[in-house]
Amino acid sequence: MIDPSVPPPRPSLLLSLPREVRDEIYKFTLTEEEGLFSMAGRNAASTEPIVFYSAKHGKVGLDYNQLRYVCWQMHHETRSLLLHLNDLHSLDSPNHGTGKVHFYNFLASCSPTSLSQLRHITVPTRSDRPFSRVDGKYFYNIRDVITPFVEAFARTHPKCKVTVMITWGCDHDKPQAAKECIEWGAILQLMIRNTLPSHIIDRDRVGKLQAHYAAIVYGHKRIDNPGNIRLLPREGRFTEEHFREQCEWENPVMAERWTAQYRHWSKNGF
Repeated sequence: MIDPSVPPPRPSLLLSLPREVRDEIYKFTLTEEEGLFSMAGRNAASTEPIVFYSAKHGKVGLDYNQLRYVCWQMHHETRSLLLHLNDLHSLDSPNHGTGKVHFYNFLASCSPTSLSQLRHITVPTRSDRPFSRVDGKYFYNIRDVITPFVEAFARTHPKCKVTVMITWGCDHDKPQAAKECIEWGAILQLMIRNTLPSHIIDRDRVGKLQAHYAAIVYGHKRIDNPGNIRLLPREGRFTEEHFREQCEWENPVMAERWTAQYRHWSKNGF
């Protein structure tokens, strides 16, 4: 028996619209200019990972796509749109876990169809310069920066841009800090692109550092970049203005060139 106090179901005005019109509405509703944070974790009641997408100005853990909870039809029609419409940033927070962990769980939670929709993912690393110590010298451990599962994802999804963020900058407490900063940047560029910045640094010195790194630590000169991995300095307190001041104090002749190279890496990656 139908309860007379319960209003009868009404047809949905949104779902009665043509599909192409609904798609435009979904696109407007689910597109975030600054991209979305992805947060992936484990459900206490299940071993399966769960993923939430939040706007940068939104509440972490509150799913950005509320349309999928309206009905099964909207759930199906909007299921992969977030990944297709938005740049995705893997959440990295002291309170919610590292970017690499969230990205790993994100990969485990998504179907191959959903992953194929992804257009750009940013994975931040929290470590402040991952180094390996060899013969009293420190070298970048590139495999700790670009982990095997990040590299594997990039290789199997060539249409998706993968940006890995690292903490990189000038340590004012060290003598010749700006020169060292440029040297390490040159080594990273060599490992990522197999090229060195022209007229910036002593090529012989960088080549020797890289050869030493390759021969002793891993036995190869660079990562096999599939072409869609980009390594960027992570945003932080260090700025171009501070770097220029350090350069002018260390080496006024090279200050302009070093600063221009720093600016290029900060914008385009190593």
